Order: sequence, then structure tokens, then C-alpha cells
Amino acid sequence: MNAKKCLDCKIDISKRHQNAKRCFECTKLTTLRPNGTMTRDQIKIAKEMAGKVPREEIAMALGVSLSNLKRSCRDTSFLYYYIHKNNPNLVREICSYYEKNGKNKTQKKYPNIKIRSVIEHYKTFSPRQTRWTEKQLHELVKMGGLVSKEAQAKYFNRPRANAGSIESAWIKKINTKMSTIHYLPTYRAKYFIKNSCPSIEVKFWSRNTINKGKKPHQEFVKAHLWCDIKKHLKNDCPSFFKEAVIALDKFQQWIFNSTNPKPLILKMIQEREAK
Repeated sequence: MNAKKCLDCKIDISKRHQNAKRCFECTKLTTLRPNGTMTRDQIKIAKEMAGKVPREEIAMALGVSLSNLKRSCRDTSFLYYYIHKNNPNLVREICSYYEKNGKNKTQKKYPNIKIRSVIEHYKTFSPRQTRWTEKQLHELVKMGGLVSKEAQAKYFNRPRANAGSIESAWIKKINTKMSTIHYLPTYRAKYFIKNSCPSIEVKFWSRNTINKGKKPHQEFVKAHLWCDIKKHLKNDCPSFFKEAVIALDKFQQWIFNSTNPKPLILKMIQEREAK
């Protein structure tokens, strides 16, 4: 009985599964780099045309995809046809449309062109968005969860940026959420603070059972600033929580550049929510 051999390297694979066609190494390579399905005659024609005609035209002449051509003729050097480089008017048209409408609408307008490769390579348009400056990020952290995302977006007035851009900035630039960076809601803080601790009202979006199926509406949550919590902790408050409150209070003082940041916080909320 003839030994079963690997289709690629021809070593003995009799001990492998009966349906196996390649050894482990060749199987791994094939998985990472799939083989093409072109016939020997097609490969022969493709190699004869290589270096004379762009690879896109070879694939079209043979009736195969460009991916199949590249996989079937790995060791063959083809000519590249830079469709966008040879059509400067098309590039200007795409970039001009992208500048006003964005990537998704541009891709729909030019479905047969890879829009991303054009806009990332040529960039002959003004930026769709501006970078966050150090001063803006400082103000972003100051507002945290105290000022609504809509009010923050209006305050920064960044081009083509709404409330979603504020949340995105926190995730991408600061790597955290803004919710409790300056305060703790009463339903969480009540176990650690005295009843005498002052509170403020902070806006948030809610979708409850009554409002199910409709747009979320804005409500208020009762909260306590870290600077107030520090002064009204219960005597039996856990030491780890007390240490955390002290650290957050120091952060609040640093970010507002004041030993008594509460008046500045209340003024900021009143002014920026009113815009």
C-alpha cells in the first residue's frame, strides 16, 4: 500500500486523519495564506502576461478575482495599476465630497472604489475634526459628570461634534467614564455619610419602564461632591473609603485650582447648563 503524502511538501502523512491532505506545517501555512484555485493553464497565461499588463487586467482577462490571481501566483511579480494616482480629477472629486459629507455617504456615492484608501493616502481636504487641546481636556475633566454632554458639546463648539463626541473623548483620551469623577450619588453615598451632608442635582438621561419605546428623557440625580463628603463622613466609615475620598478631594482641588472648589463647581454648572 502506497504511503499517503502531503500535497505540498510530499512527506509521509499516513499517521494523520484519513481526510487530511497536508502535514501540520503545510496546513498551518495554508490556513494563514489560502491557496488559489486557478488552473495550470490559467497560471501559465498569467505568468506570460506578468510584467506586460497590470494585474487587474490579467485577472479580468482570465475571469478570476484579483485575490485568486495573487494566491495562485505567489512568486510572480505583477505590474500595479494605481487607478487613483492616474485619475487626479477623481481623487479631488472624492476628497471634496468626503470633506462635506463624511466617509459613509462618500462610500455610497462611489460603491466601486475603496474610499478609505483614497482619503487616507491623499488627504487633500481640511480635517473633518480638530484635535483636542490640553486646555480643552482640562475643561473636559472639570465638567466631568457635572455638566450634561449636550451642554459640554455646546461649550466646546467643535465642528461636526455633538454629545457623542464628549463620551468618545472620555473613552479615547482619558480612558474612563465621567459619571462619578466629581461626586457620588446619594443612593451609594448614604451608607458612608451623615444626613447633614449637602447635595446637588446632576442631570442624566433615563429610559425607564414608563418611557419604554420612546426617546430617553432627562432627569436629575441627587449627588454629593467629594469636598462635601470629606467633611461629613460617618465615624464608622471604612478606612479605605475615607482614603479614597481624601484622594478624590485633593484631585478636585487641583483640577479647579482652589482649596474650596464647590462655589466654582456650582457656578460652572449654572453658567454652562444655561447656554
